[in-house]
Amino acid sequence: MVLAAVAAAALGQLAWQRRRVPGALPLALSALLVAAWCGLTAVESTTKTAAFIFLFINLETICQSVLPVLWLLVVLELTGSRPRLRRAQVWLFVIPVVTLALATVNNLPAATDLAGPGILVNVSPWFAVQEAYPGLLLAAGGVLLARAWLRAAPMQRAPLALLAA
Repeated sequence: MVLAAVAAAALGQLAWQRRRVPGALPLALSALLVAAWCGLTAVESTTKTAAFIFLFINLETICQSVLPVLWLLVVLELTGSRPRLRRAQVWLFVIPVVTLALATVNNLPAATDLAGPGILVNVSPWFAVQEAYPGLLLAAGGVLLARAWLRAAPMQRAPLALLAA
């Protein structure tokens, strides 16, 4: 996990240096968020105290809820769809902000029970929303990428296919 965090941080720094290129800024933020997620997971795996495990799960939940939004913003920029949706983009962050509020105020993973050694069972009603929303964003991004790939000239298909992979 530490190696993945370092690689993601390096990609984030590289994309940040090219942030004026379409899609680079959300890609840089995504890579840095992935680095944080990997780092948190690495620290969580070494922690034995339940309180710290729940803290790291809360922080990982925040990363998990924001990443699909940033990925969709990368896709929107690369496919040229972002200018048409400039005002609507703020609404993409509603679910992650609510998740952040629940994670900090209500201790979202505290609604989970330790079912056994290392097994977490989530009983929070927000869990369904938190799981469905990223799937919808990833599906929307996949459809946009597929549509852009089909419409693109053969020389322009490689970057879109790389992003889809």
